[in-house]
Amino acid sequence: MIIYASDLNFLMEKVVSTLVYEISPDDFDKYREFFNRVDFPQTWIGSAFEYKSVKLFVDTESNPNTFLLLYPYHAFIVGDPDNSVVHEMLDMIPEETQMHLNAEKWLPKLKEHQFPGTLLNKRRFKLSHQYLNLEDIARLKKPLPNGYSIERVDRETALRLPPILNVHISPFFGDIDSYLEKGIGFCVKHGDAPISMAGSCIPYTKKLEIQIATIDSPDYRRKGFGTHTAIALLEYCLTNDIEPHWDATNEPSSIMAEKLGYSNPEPYYVYKWVENFVPDP
Repeated sequence: MIIYASDLNFLMEKVVSTLVYEISPDDFDKYREFFNRVDFPQTWIGSAFEYKSVKLFVDTESNPNTFLLLYPYHAFIVGDPDNSVVHEMLDMIPEETQMHLNAEKWLPKLKEHQFPGTLLNKRRFKLSHQYLNLEDIARLKKPLPNGYSIERVDRETALRLPPILNVHISPFFGDIDSYLEKGIGFCVKHGDAPISMAGSCIPYTKKLEIQIATIDSPDYRRKGFGTHTAIALLEYCLTNDIEPHWDATNEPSSIMAEKLGYSNPEPYYVYKWVENFVPDP
């Protein structure tokens, strides 16, 4: 299920709680400390509290013990899993939303909860950007084939992006103008057509979460175009004192990150529920 929303209105029909309190964006900063966890990608947390374009819920307005931060497709849960309102909070989480949490503490509660579908886990990889440097990245550069070019995404290019390359803009930025203000992207073009892109998948602060995609075509896949865009983005980040974070969604993504200079891949799991799950044969 793909939900497109510029301001998280997709949650409004889902959130009908009478026991859970929604926090006003004006008061977000009071709750920042509860999400300063090493097991959470801080690119997402930092963006949430910088731009306040998410939904934040707590169990009580005074001395809260349980917290739910909702992005499109991602939920961050902290606090007491035995809180009396936890099941109501979990009911707020839409299908296919990846739940980030302390598994040792929270997994029994997830398994106990009656989601309207099957609870699944997904392995991701956290990688370190500690040893990235411009000299090593420069040595990875190769010339593009004739007819191809690489450039930073501007408005004209953004309007030409095919769905696989712009899928993050509507949910996380709202529109192209907001993306150009709060995001960074570099793309490889075949003529005037963008065919591969590396950029910030959410509004960035001094920490940027990288997303890379290439058109699913034998003409473009496995040709190194994603690496070209990643190198351009990494050079921009390191030149401008931006931390380029890479939270890999799968093992091939983790391997690609290591080739670019990332290190210490750590596997971890997120969880989601799927209503009509059909296991692979």
